[in-house]
Amino acid sequence: MDWDNLRVFMTIAREGTLGAAARALGQTQPTMGRRLKSLEKTVGHVLFQRTQFGFVPTDEGQALLLRAERMEAEAIAAERELSGAEALLSGLLRVSCSDWFGNLLLTPVIAEFSQLYPGIVVELLTEPRLYSLPHREADCVMRILPFQDPDVVSRKLLQTEYAVYGVPDKWNSHAKGGAGCRLGSA
Repeated sequence: MDWDNLRVFMTIAREGTLGAAARALGQTQPTMGRRLKSLEKTVGHVLFQRTQFGFVPTDEGQALLLRAERMEAEAIAAERELSGAEALLSGLLRVSCSDWFGNLLLTPVIAEFSQLYPGIVVELLTEPRLYSLPHREADCVMRILPFQDPDVVSRKLLQTEYAVYGVPDKWNSHAKGGAGCRLGSA
């Protein structure tokens, strides 16, 4: 079984369409289709049901996807283990967080980090999308919500306070626990 075809298969399963998978891998849509057909021929099963909403894994596709993801996780673990053996720190470090956290709190830390480790290029990802650590979409992620993946090591970084600010004349309802105060538009 060709690993590149398995990678294409997993990307189609994750993205849902050939076009989205092609964009994610930097390939063309026809290439995605050819690789998928080649894998289906190799395993002797149709791996996706084609629906109006995209590609949905068949039972055989779901079984293969579980095993392929385990293979991918092992390959990623081996790559990380081997890359950690280097004496000099260098390379790309992808950090994902919310835009406010990145702009207000993390930017000065990254500047100091860059001074200490000039061989490391930090890419700050501040999109609302949740990046995957096991799939190496990001190397470090800061989130408000806890992680669901059992293989992710997470630590509480900080606690931050929130408050609502406004014009004093418009917020007279604070004595009633905020009753009558509107947030946003109705």
